[in-house]
Amino acid sequence: GFGSWYWHDREAGAMEAFARMAGVANSWTGSTLVVNGHALDFQSLAGQPKISVIFMRLPDGNGNGSGFASDGSESLESLWTGSIPTIHAVDSSASYATQDLVDTLASILIGYQPNIVRTQDYVGAYGDGDHSDHYTTAYLTQAASRVYNNVSHKLIGYLGYPVISRPANVSGHLLMRKANAFLAYAPHDVEVPQTRTRLMRSNYWIWMCRQYPVSAASGTVIRPTASLKNGP
Repeated sequence: GFGSWYWHDREAGAMEAFARMAGVANSWTGSTLVVNGHALDFQSLAGQPKISVIFMRLPDGNGNGSGFASDGSESLESLWTGSIPTIHAVDSSASYATQDLVDTLASILIGYQPNIVRTQDYVGAYGDGDHSDHYTTAYLTQAASRVYNNVSHKLIGYLGYPVISRPANVSGHLLMRKANAFLAYAPHDVEVPQTRTRLMRSNYWIWMCRQYPVSAASGTVIRPTASLKNGP
């Protein structure tokens, strides 16, 4: 619900975290990628061009899916459940009906041909403590992965906020690497802990110490079908 400064900063934070994880300078080349008729912001990491980020800039739907007045109270949950017919990018670059959004995500998958697709919790349901955007993003990704069926691939979802109730299972070097990536992102987001000390006293640390797939570790296997109607 904040202004453009906030989502611009969060994009910059995500990019800096990716650069930190890749071990290269935080230098990116930006361009426009047209997917399914929509112009999307595309960023490629200069020191590791195989790493890229695509920003669709859809509005934050608020934790309960009610959205924010500054974005017309639109949310992914409202789109998914049929309460609104379309959702609009916060930079006015695009609007999507549900199937159009699924097809756009599927076109990205078809273009890149991944054999593993990772997303959030596509098994859980609204109202159990996770953010509505987390669930809807996962539902949309699951739907897109079914359209992307010309390559056998695994769809792996991960628990969101409710992971806080599970035993810690990430520690040592891997935990420190996660923390370092988060702290590369943090200076770009005024809503999160800015120092390692504050991080370790927050829920972010509790979440960071846990990682659980929503189903079997291998995920859901999507196998190719005889024909594919959707193209990139």
